[in-house]
Amino acid sequence: MQRLWGRKVGDFGFADFLLKAQWMVKKLGKDLVKIDRWEPTTTPCHLCGHRQDMPLNMRTFVCDGCGNVECRDVNAAHNILEAGRRLRPGDTSKTSQEASVVITAESHAL
Repeated sequence: MQRLWGRKVGDFGFADFLLKAQWMVKKLGKDLVKIDRWEPTTTPCHLCGHRQDMPLNMRTFVCDGCGNVECRDVNAAHNILEAGRRLRPGDTSKTSQEASVVITAESHAL
């Protein structure tokens, strides 16, 4: 990222980062989809949809429903992608051939 924009992404404010991200995805012919900041992305299994409580210190997601075991962040990334796909008009969840760029607005009002 530093090579691309000449400075660290951490030096940008979040709004500036979003502007740069929107410019980049438009250049690549993609869409930037912003999901709700309260979208539950960590607790549901991305394979079967089973929801379970996960304390923050638990880094491995183990689904009680289907037995899926993976990194907590990878499971959340799958759920973020699916949430973004549900927001895109014309796309159906888990069947879209073209992935979107999805950004969460964790603590930033957009």
